[in-house]
Amino acid sequence: ADALRYYAANCKLGEDNPFRFKDLVRGKRLMNKIWNIEKFIGKAIHEKPEKPDELNIVDKWILSLYSRMVEEVTKHMDSFEFSDAMKKIEYFIWHEFADHYIEMVKYRIYSNKDSSALYTLYEIGFGIAKLIAPFLPFIAEEIYHEYFKKFEGNESIHIASWPQPMFIDEEAIKKGEEIKKVIAKIREWKNKNGIALNAPIEKVKISGMGEEGKETIKGTMKIKELEIGGFEVQYESMAEPLYDKIGPAFKEKSRLIINEIKKNPQKIAAEIEEKGYAIIDDEGNAIKLDKQFVRISKKPKGKSLIEIDDIAILIE
Repeated sequence: ADALRYYAANCKLGEDNPFRFKDLVRGKRLMNKIWNIEKFIGKAIHEKPEKPDELNIVDKWILSLYSRMVEEVTKHMDSFEFSDAMKKIEYFIWHEFADHYIEMVKYRIYSNKDSSALYTLYEIGFGIAKLIAPFLPFIAEEIYHEYFKKFEGNESIHIASWPQPMFIDEEAIKKGEEIKKVIAKIREWKNKNGIALNAPIEKVKISGMGEEGKETIKGTMKIKELEIGGFEVQYESMAEPLYDKIGPAFKEKSRLIINEIKKNPQKIAAEIEEKGYAIIDDEGNAIKLDKQFVRISKKPKGKSLIEIDDIAILIE
């Protein structure tokens, strides 16, 4: 029933909206995602958390985004723009709260039951249940009875008050977005290099950002040693074969030359930079290779350098 209501909620009033089965599938996926989020929160929280004296920077960030979303959704609801309201709720749940914040906060929950994280999870988890209640009433009610009724007391989610914005801290949003981007880039680097997301990284250096997100980045990405501040990068030259030049010039010797360049990119580049050419041995015969047959680029020596706007990440 809720999957069908999800489809209906995404239909704009006054417009033709053809029925599409894939919208029901998407609605079902969203409900599974919401249920898993609330289950994670429910397992972490055993009593209603009090607001801590100080909130972690990423908690301020997500609570600010949540508050902004609540403001926008409330305006859409007051204007009977239900499809716009549903889209705002879905985007926040999926692309901010689940994809980023929960991944950032897991290490804090598993390691020390951080009070700032627990408070943030509870407030947003309960807020999400109330926000989806007009659209997905059955799953909202089930979530409420399973995880929140024992703390809130109302018989139904549908008589709970509509959520209110908490605060919007623009500076926290800016810093939180930086932290999110850095974590996303390191996660992308792990995927690209075939490294498990939960595998530790020995050492990372980051320049161009403050210390506030240091522990979040370190804990989320399993970094053993993290330095925030300026750093100097040593570069080395690397040669890449230019296939369209090597093939016509060297014919049947092309495979040998290409393999040699791939095997020894630093050596080939160094020789060409020093002498203007490199020598490749072909069973006692010397093949002379000059710069027209390779592309030489500078890469960090023994490291990976990732740049995001004014932020640089050096992974050792």
